[in-house]
Amino acid sequence: MTHYGNINGIKSRLNIPESNTSYDTAMTEALEEASRVIDMYLAPYVGTEDVYNTISFSFKTLPLTIVPDIINDIAEDFGVVFFKRRDVPKGVGLTGSFGAYNETLEGYIAQGQKKLETFINTYFKRGKVSIVNSTYDTKVV
Repeated sequence: MTHYGNINGIKSRLNIPESNTSYDTAMTEALEEASRVIDMYLAPYVGTEDVYNTISFSFKTLPLTIVPDIINDIAEDFGVVFFKRRDVPKGVGLTGSFGAYNETLEGYIAQGQKKLETFINTYFKRGKVSIVNSTYDTKVV
């Protein structure tokens, strides 16, 4: 399956040496998941006439065939979270020294969402978009 971003972007964010290949499969899966989430955010816009004509890449189909650097960066931000959350069983709360771990992951999601909002607001005509955290949906405001 096609994915945005590169596993080395995830490794860099997590201070894992690029030469360490033991997590490559899991990171690739995380990037694939992140890419589909990005596609869900972009789906209402792709293939419409709402794209500004000043851009040099195509938004006619998903997954994107020509991928702007910012989309790769967003996939790597989301990919960190999707990769790391596999380390923690569902329903287990993180406390104590692990609290910073939780905050770091939330920070990557927030950072990726902000970049995605900026991207959509920059390249599409429909109006200001805000990302709804709990539903991975977009709304026009």
